[in-house]
Amino acid sequence: MSQAKLRREADRRNYVLSTNGAMQAIQESNLRRTRQLLSPFLDLEEYKNRFEMRLLSTHLERADAAPTFNHPCEVNQAVFSPDGNTVVTGGADGRVRFWDMRTNTHRELPAHQGRIGDLALSGDGRLLFTAGYDGFVRLWHAGELKQLWERQVDGPVPCVAVTQDGGLLAWDSPSKICVIPVDADTSQPSRPHVCIPAHRRGATDLSFSRDGSMLASTGMDYNFHVWRVHRSDQHVSLEWLRTQTHTAPLMAVAFSADGKHVAAGGWHYQTMVWAIPTWELVSTMHEHGHSSTSLCFAPDDRTLLSSSRRGDVIAWDIVSSEVRDRIPGHERAINAIDVSPDAELVVTSSRDRTAKRWPLDLRQRKRSSAHLRTQIAFVDDGKKLVVGGGVFTPRSVSQQTRYGGSIYDLSSGHRQALLTPDFNVRSIAVSPTRNPLSKKGAVVAIGGALALHQAESGASAVRSQVRFWCSTTSRELKHSVDPHLVGLVDYLAFSPDGEALVISTASRQLVVWDLVQGRPRWQIDLEADISSLAIKPDGEELWVGVWEANNPTGGWYGAEIRHFSMHQGGEIRPRLEPHKEAVTSIAFTRDETRFATASMDNTVKIWDLETKQEPAQINAHERPMSVAFSNDGQTLVSCGGDGTVKFWETKSAEQLASVPQFPLPVSLAFSEDGDTLAIGRADGSVGVWHVDKARLSWPKNLD
Repeated sequence: MSQAKLRREADRRNYVLSTNGAMQAIQESNLRRTRQLLSPFLDLEEYKNRFEMRLLSTHLERADAAPTFNHPCEVNQAVFSPDGNTVVTGGADGRVRFWDMRTNTHRELPAHQGRIGDLALSGDGRLLFTAGYDGFVRLWHAGELKQLWERQVDGPVPCVAVTQDGGLLAWDSPSKICVIPVDADTSQPSRPHVCIPAHRRGATDLSFSRDGSMLASTGMDYNFHVWRVHRSDQHVSLEWLRTQTHTAPLMAVAFSADGKHVAAGGWHYQTMVWAIPTWELVSTMHEHGHSSTSLCFAPDDRTLLSSSRRGDVIAWDIVSSEVRDRIPGHERAINAIDVSPDAELVVTSSRDRTAKRWPLDLRQRKRSSAHLRTQIAFVDDGKKLVVGGGVFTPRSVSQQTRYGGSIYDLSSGHRQALLTPDFNVRSIAVSPTRNPLSKKGAVVAIGGALALHQAESGASAVRSQVRFWCSTTSRELKHSVDPHLVGLVDYLAFSPDGEALVISTASRQLVVWDLVQGRPRWQIDLEADISSLAIKPDGEELWVGVWEANNPTGGWYGAEIRHFSMHQGGEIRPRLEPHKEAVTSIAFTRDETRFATASMDNTVKIWDLETKQEPAQINAHERPMSVAFSNDGQTLVSCGGDGTVKFWETKSAEQLASVPQFPLPVSLAFSEDGDTLAIGRADGSVGVWHVDKARLSWPKNLD
């Protein structure tokens, strides 16, 4: 082998190792490591435009694109003003900075002689409270940057908290927590105040409930305390409610806005949420894989945001324990987080001398207890996504829940149109823009069956259904194929020229419908179940995965792929026997040099289309559900029952990256331009990965 070939092979091996390592680093939110692994390939023509490289680098671009507030020092704290227009940060240089997001300007306040430990704003944004390692707690007029009050304590002050109405101020003095009333008229703390022993090694965080009736603290002594706060006129007292002792120091605490939950996290690599007043542990989160540094509830009271020492932010649902958003964060530990009043932004402060502002997506996705066969297809040059599908393995048609089709605008993630047929949906397909049914745009076909209940006999019958909509106007089109079909419509596929629709049914019927003539081009009844189908890119051949688990007549059984002429309908021999069990997905490269198959036998295979010999076998997933090639054919993507989406190098069949997905991923689709990958999940939701820099998401969930 020549030196050039040896060098290219070495580069390829390094690329495979680097992409796998970069994905692992991204899952660990290690941006620095991700950059190190990807940087040698970002400028190499052979690799820089490959889908997985663009996808991985998008993660870095999301971090780079976040508006950044640069500081000359470590940033210890960052909070939003109550109107959401200003970010207030506190740095290790003792200065407080007010960043106006409308004008991109900032003001500075020299608040302390040393590091700022913590800061807090009153609910109206008028008062600013700061705590410093110089041993002072200070009160400021936030608008005028004028000091109103100060108190010196014995030692550094790492944390401070204030009630929503600004009427109570709490801080940590060595081994004691002090609470003092603040006069509403004079904005001056008054005497007397209360100090109680709390944490032997000092408190790390303090938090009042929104109504000011409870105060919680965490400490280096592994303890988490909650007190009932009693106040009348200018007097305040604390009544102990609860103590939780853990196995490591606790660093953060937060109440939900409704006061029904409190959360704490720290060095034991987990964050816990308790219900109030039962103190039942309702949720535990381990996803950071590192120490928690800061906690904050979103206004919806069920989403908790948590930051970690490895530099990421996770938003998770305390009811379902599901991760709702993940922010790549910083290259060093995050010290503090806060969410904007409208829950659309997050601000983070870090040891890397920056604070950053991030978009936050907390839209609640609709859930279903059913296992869905979520079908997805791009339309309008990848600007929209059609989503539909019904129950994956129903016991009977009449028991299905009716799931229609939806058209989503990918720029916003919002549903643009709801296509609601009055039957049980099983499959969808999207035609090319040029087609005989609509001059205004692509056509969306939705297939399934209508369960007919006969009142007299009590029996149920099934009537096949295929209906059509224009993707541009969302209006239903008048074109019927139903009388020619028998049984539940399982799969649909448009020919590349848009003039034919392939239909398969659960009754083993295969029909190629001529959309120009309005009649079957040909149809055939197979002796086995149809498990998948695909049309070659040139539109000449239809490939059908068939499966017979047990033939009682003693005839053929097993798994095959059969080929038919799209025009004449004759079968093209020989048949292909690629797997031991049902073929769940078939995909072709655009240049028709290779094809891939996935099977319930837990394998994925990549074939040479011309020879169909010696396929590269991949033990990819438990029950692989779908495969798709990137537009350049260099990457194969697969998903399956192990809950992952995996990227494979087509030529070598080596794994490039693996991404966990929840809920279970069941279908895949690339956009026409190759810049977007959509993932249909078993609960009916869809994840979308963009590599277009103008539309970054990792992944973006459609509502």
